[in-house]
Amino acid sequence: MRLNEFLASDVRGPAWVNVNTKEIIPVDIHSSHSSLLFLHPDLFGVSFKDLLNDPRTEEYADKIDQMDHITDDNDEITDLVDGEPGPIQFMNDRGWVRVIYHDSRQNGNYDETSVAAETLRQAVKALRILGDDHKTVVLDVAGAHYTLSGRRLEMFLKNGAIPRNTVHEAYKAYVPDAMERKELLQMFKPKYPKIYAHHVTYSMKNKDKMPPPDINSAEIVGWADSGDGLEAAVVAIDGSTERPDGGTYHITWSLDPEKYKPVNSNNLIAQGWEKLAQPVKISLTPTQL
Repeated sequence: MRLNEFLASDVRGPAWVNVNTKEIIPVDIHSSHSSLLFLHPDLFGVSFKDLLNDPRTEEYADKIDQMDHITDDNDEITDLVDGEPGPIQFMNDRGWVRVIYHDSRQNGNYDETSVAAETLRQAVKALRILGDDHKTVVLDVAGAHYTLSGRRLEMFLKNGAIPRNTVHEAYKAYVPDAMERKELLQMFKPKYPKIYAHHVTYSMKNKDKMPPPDINSAEIVGWADSGDGLEAAVVAIDGSTERPDGGTYHITWSLDPEKYKPVNSNNLIAQGWEKLAQPVKISLTPTQL
């Protein structure tokens, strides 16, 4: 089944793909890969007991159960992401790869494919099963991230290896310290499953490999919430919310990873945001990411 045929069928976006059997199991766009696995492990040929007997998924399930969405253990649950021990690794061991399709322009054209796998071999197999008509592929392979498109994507699909110089370009940002971040997460309780609250982007380009300029003051001055899976804090740096590139200084706070990515915060804020009654001062350190 080619990708366009797959997307034209009843499957809309997320799926588990088995690179050994070529089986495809769709995931409800309003649910998640992990939810489907925990609720219906029989679909994947495993029992719930097998799933929880694995120390990786047991730890994951315990955290989900204990946090009741958000608890005081923010720094513990923040790392429940791709590449960390959990259901994805459990599934990778059995040939299953997590795939999510993104429509960045919200026009019905899926222009980015995200793949979480344990090995490059698994990732390329999953993409081949779904066809060769992917536009951009974002790989999360054993915690390493790569973005491939055009000729480099063709080479990856052909050779199963990452072409040279295929890395995320470093960017400039401002980062709150760990203790302040924890306090901010208590003040602004994250609404959605995946917590970020990590940094304020200064520039997506960093050709000189230097951090952004020092600042005198920073405040959270506003908030944007899509209502269905994405929220971001609007930040003023030295009195201005406008970035040098024309965007708005912000911190992606939390999101539903089945629906959104951090970059979507830019469009969300561009559509409008609410001003806080009282700005909240924050301390930020210039860095490169």
